[in-house]
Amino acid sequence: MSETSEITGPLIKALNQTGGWAERMNCGKVKRGKHYIMLHGEGTADILFFPRHCYVRIAGLPGTPVWIETKQPKGHTNPEQVEAQARFKAKVEDLGHRYVRVTTVQEGLEAAL
Repeated sequence: MSETSEITGPLIKALNQTGGWAERMNCGKVKRGKHYIMLHGEGTADILFFPRHCYVRIAGLPGTPVWIETKQPKGHTNPEQVEAQARFKAKVEDLGHRYVRVTTVQEGLEAAL
């Protein structure tokens, strides 16, 4: 099983059932014919979740956007990706958003809500 089918996809479905809005944030680039399409930047979290009645106030209060990085419990992340994710985390937290790293759907629900 992959991280996406085991954690990311089911977590997005569960978050959307709360009345909020969760979207998958794909990174990198894909080839379409002769051209490449750039997706989100390196280090971007896997999920962006807006709790119901979202508005940005102080980080950590209800309504704050939540960026969720999903990981397999025994997965491995290369050092360059770890650095890119740390830069991304710092950037979104500086904006007052929340950033969490989770390894299960239940952990993701608890962290986001």
